[in-house]
Amino acid sequence: MLTTKERIQTSYYSWAFEKNYRSNIKGNNRKVLKQRLMMMVDFEKKNQSHFNSKKTKREQK
Repeated sequence: MLTTKERIQTSYYSWAFEKNYRSNIKGNNRKVLKQRLMMMVDFEKKNQSHFNSKKTKREQK
């Protein structure tokens, strides 16, 4: 289960991604696409490392 803080953070990131996507959909150039992709990749990495560290701590206990 996600904590409240994590849930808020996740919803904020998805909202920011949607906002950027919709505002830039008309000028769909390579730079904007790359920016969006990097933003999502960074977010995924952050989440994975967070959840992986949690699993290892539980296993240690």
